[in-house]
Order: sequence, then C-alpha cells, then structure tokens
Amino acid sequence: PAKPHATVLATEAGQIALAPGNEREIEILRYLARDREYVSFEHALSGPGLLNLYRALCALRGQAPLL
Repeated sequence: PAKPHATVLATEAGQIALAPGNEREIEILRYLARDREYVSFEHALSGPGLLNLYRALCALRGQAPLL
C-alpha cells in the first residue's frame, strides 16, 4: 500500500512443486528428481525446463535426445 495508490513491486512469485496428475507424470517427476530432492514447476515448465522435460521423455521412451 502507498498513498495515493498501491505500488506494485517486482518480485518472484515463488517456487511451487511439480504435481503429477497421472502415472506418466509420476514417471517424469521421478526422472527429474534423480539428482535433486525438490522438483519445482520451473524445472519442467519454463524455457530451460522444457529441455529437461524433453530429455526426461526421451529417457523414458529409451530414445536419445536430438539436440
């Protein structure tokens, strides 16, 4: 709050955990968690995270990623 109007501050909204909704998503989460205790939403669904997601899907399908 500020007078006469509210002031919006630039901040990070926070880190939320990636929550799987089905068996395939659980497999993806397990793969992404192999080298970390906590998998944030951004680790799979951000610019760089999409590459993590792609690599996870390739590994689960037994395919080499095409980079």
